[in-house]
Amino acid sequence: MATVTVKINTRSKKARYLLGLIGEIAKIDKGITVISEKSDFMKSLDQSFQELKLAQEGKLQLSSARDIIKEL
Repeated sequence: MATVTVKINTRSKKARYLLGLIGEIAKIDKGITVISEKSDFMKSLDQSFQELKLAQEGKLQLSSARDIIKEL
């Protein structure tokens, strides 16, 4: 079995349509796997936003920059 990897980095509506079409085909043909990869930067950014959301909800206590510098 051959494996083909295609990475698409665009915001084009046509690319979104193509990815949606591939996703629909993957539901029918079990030989197709759609994998969504995020860069480390994007994962870190997502985590930062999640932590900020938790802090705003009062579920996470943040340290000030001054406190962090004092610890160093």
